[in-house]
Amino acid sequence: MNRAFTSFGIAALLALTTSSAIAEEISTSGYIASELRWFPQSPAFDGQLSGAEPSLLLSPEFRYRSQDGDLKATFAPYARLTGRNSDRSHFDIREAHVSFRTGDWDFLMGINKVFWGVAESRHLVNIVNQSDIVEDTDEEDKLGQPMVAIGLEKDWGRLDLFVLPGFRERDFPDRRGRLRTPQPVDENGAVLESDYGKAHVDVAARYSQVFGDWDFGFSVFHGLSREARLPFSADGARRVPHFDLITQAGLDLQYTLDAWLWKFESIVREGHSSSFGAMVGGFEYTIFQIADTDADLGLLME
Repeated sequence: MNRAFTSFGIAALLALTTSSAIAEEISTSGYIASELRWFPQSPAFDGQLSGAEPSLLLSPEFRYRSQDGDLKATFAPYARLTGRNSDRSHFDIREAHVSFRTGDWDFLMGINKVFWGVAESRHLVNIVNQSDIVEDTDEEDKLGQPMVAIGLEKDWGRLDLFVLPGFRERDFPDRRGRLRTPQPVDENGAVLESDYGKAHVDVAARYSQVFGDWDFGFSVFHGLSREARLPFSADGARRVPHFDLITQAGLDLQYTLDAWLWKFESIVREGHSSSFGAMVGGFEYTIFQIADTDADLGLLME
């Protein structure tokens, strides 16, 4: 963990400890789980694991809320322990933040996870947090991001502003990992397109509002990309992560019509050598109380 990440964690924990004295509610939750991955076929690349790969997951959550509900604190660490592939064993602080609300304003400081978007198959506009692909290659798991966030909610909508100090690189499976590129990724040689390196401060903003049956969101991000280009090293034996300095504008829309949810996301991004755009759209339809039971069935196409 870099210095900014650690400092934000300590600050949030200190505030959490002092707030517990005035807390109306103190809640704990989380889970402990075991996982077994099994690869029955021989590995495709030299050095990769074969057979079974067991691991243990620990994910506790501690939440505090003051008597008036305006002051909140959260601490949510995460750990995976595995015996066969030490590179997949890791620890992260998913959340460690303090937030408070006063009037139409709310403020948050610490480590947090932020989700933007409406689509299910590809989260184009969701860019604040780094993906934890050591957990899974679907990019659904996110690392905690140090941040200072300010929100304003009025009749005309909600505006959120983010200052994001402390860039977090993406971790990649090592030579022993099964789900990797043919050439191992050299994380130690990572290139960050910023004179400040990991100390670079990203910024982001999002405006959101509900117009009748429409949910609307528009976001802007400027900083180091959470996705890395993977060019070859000089000798061609390895891949070297390259994190570009990018600017991205995103739009997310959702239209609700009875049991239908129509979804759309699009982005325009510049910084990866050339500008590009991308979009995803589709629908979700829910069949409620199948055969007069409490079960629902959701149908999704994107």
